[in-house]
Amino acid sequence: MRLQNRNPDAHHRSLFDGQEHDACGVGLICTLKDAPTHAIVQDGLQVLLRLSHRGACGCDARTGDGAGILVQLPDLFLREVALEEGIRLPESGAYAVGMIFLPKDRTRQQACQEAFERLVQVEGQQVLGWRRVPTRPDVLGVAAAAAEPAVWQVFVQTAPGLDVEAFERKLFIIKRRARHVIDDPDFYVVSLSARTLVYKGMLTPDQLGVYYPDLTDPRFASRLALVH
Repeated sequence: MRLQNRNPDAHHRSLFDGQEHDACGVGLICTLKDAPTHAIVQDGLQVLLRLSHRGACGCDARTGDGAGILVQLPDLFLREVALEEGIRLPESGAYAVGMIFLPKDRTRQQACQEAFERLVQVEGQQVLGWRRVPTRPDVLGVAAAAAEPAVWQVFVQTAPGLDVEAFERKLFIIKRRARHVIDDPDFYVVSLSARTLVYKGMLTPDQLGVYYPDLTDPRFASRLALVH
């Protein structure tokens, strides 16, 4: 059982980075015909539970070596929770969502957010706003709790005239630049896309859907769920 990261350049990363490289189990649930449903997400979480034997845990059994789920952008859910923050999203395909780990210290957190927004602006896109992702820290193990980041989502609107493919390329550039430009050990872009969204952390399979209440919200629908 190994919890140490093999990458010597990533020693400063949070435990929530998911930078582990052992052979973990992977599962996929998807539909090619039906509309997005919450059932797909629920089934994905069940598949993850079946993969518990492929993961490791720390000396306290509540700290896992990493679990996560990739889903199709849950448009209806995101529109409603964004509106609660005063953010009106444009049509599907014209906005992206970034899942971002940030430092808990508010001063550092704000500095990271402002630096990220400047990067987005330099690339000709627009940040519509931020949403603090609800979490359940009480389910974490000791090691995971000690390294827990603040989890935020950022909403980015595409520049006029960009199609989805061109927008995705811009988002890829923003993500890569952010990794090198924003110099804070607790800053990490989990995902940034107009198509998919990733929830992950140093969790055990049974903790993922509890730690992130979004994943058990009936409005949270997808056509696919890729879990590890």
